[in-house]
Amino acid sequence: MSHPTSSPLSTPPDRNTPRFAANADYGVRSAPGTAKFTPQQLAEFNGTDDSKPVYLALKGVVYNVSSARKMYGPGSGYAVFAGKDASRALGMSSMKPDDCVADYSTLNAEQMETLDKWVAFYQKKYDIVGVMLQQPQVKHTATSISSSRRLFTPEELFQYNGNDPSLPIYIALKGVVYDVTARPDLYAPGGQCAPFAGKDASYAFGKSARGLKNLTSDKVKSDVSELNEEEVKGSIFIPKTLLEALENWVAYYETAYKIVGRMT
Repeated sequence: MSHPTSSPLSTPPDRNTPRFAANADYGVRSAPGTAKFTPQQLAEFNGTDDSKPVYLALKGVVYNVSSARKMYGPGSGYAVFAGKDASRALGMSSMKPDDCVADYSTLNAEQMETLDKWVAFYQKKYDIVGVMLQQPQVKHTATSISSSRRLFTPEELFQYNGNDPSLPIYIALKGVVYDVTARPDLYAPGGQCAPFAGKDASYAFGKSARGLKNLTSDKVKSDVSELNEEEVKGSIFIPKTLLEALENWVAYYETAYKIVGRMT
């Protein structure tokens, strides 16, 4: 299946080859929005009401696809995905309405890879407006930290900063370590988020309420105490504080990336 600029049911774009140069400089188009959706609420944004934007979700993250309304609106080839979490369907390269569900736990390894490529594509192409309240079933990731996962010191985490191609790339937010190897365009040397690879970048991400392009390496630290009282002014997503902006990023990372451990 391709993105809706061509016929359905072909291969999605490779996650390592950005197709949209206008967005390739910062990968994820913007900081996640604050909205939280039930399936019923998401269904209201299915393209049938021209006064509302068109949304769809993948792996619990909600994207605004209104810029491609002609592809997702009623009667179009991709209308089946609008207003739904289409994780299983996109992983299966299926256009069947019955497959447009959030639960992707039955996908095999190849289908999971297909789904992850689609997630990488949507991250680059569309704004994130929020997350689903009812998170999808997860097969290869988890939002909880089990005792069997690795504990990292800052020095140990720094080894996974992308400079050694034989090692995965990790990043930490609020003490939780995520594997972001699937996005070398963002986290490998030269990428927008490369300065944060191998580090707990909680403070920097909280300060980035207006998107990844506002992240600066001088703000890389794990202490987020200063975020509590600082208000966000002029943000289209209107988080009340920078700490809330950080929480939005955490919710996004929990659904988009595999948790591999936590900081000591």
